[in-house]
Amino acid sequence: MDSIITSTRIIVLLAILVSFYGCKDDEEIFTEVKSYVGDIIITTQDDLDTFTAEKYEVLIGNLTLKEEVYMLNGLIYLTKITGDLNILNTNLATLDGLNNLNEVTGSLIVQENNDLNNLCSLITLFSEDIDLIADISNNAYNPQTPITENNCSL
Repeated sequence: MDSIITSTRIIVLLAILVSFYGCKDDEEIFTEVKSYVGDIIITTQDDLDTFTAEKYEVLIGNLTLKEEVYMLNGLIYLTKITGDLNILNTNLATLDGLNNLNEVTGSLIVQENNDLNNLCSLITLFSEDIDLIADISNNAYNPQTPITENNCSL
């Protein structure tokens, strides 16, 4: 009699699990986050375009953008950097492309970008990563942190 009760319990449990997981397709259950592991130093727009073609969501390492970089739109998929983000001496006027970035576990350094006058794409980052350490200086515009809608551009 005990084995029948145990078998019945197992069947009921399996039915519950199958009905719960049967309602979702495999894609919903096992969503893979596309990650890159390693430090990246990008000095040209072509290098950035090659890197962003992979549509990485997470970068496990440091990201440094400098010199001949003028557009970040390809980074729109990036949501997290587990390291530092350095934007140094670029040709950027805006940081459009970093709109979905909501966590940088290291520090954010934005320096020496003579054309950079709009940092509004960092609003999400500053609103969600309250422990963010940032140094924004010697750019065309240098707002006080945290960056909000009221102080993100000239």
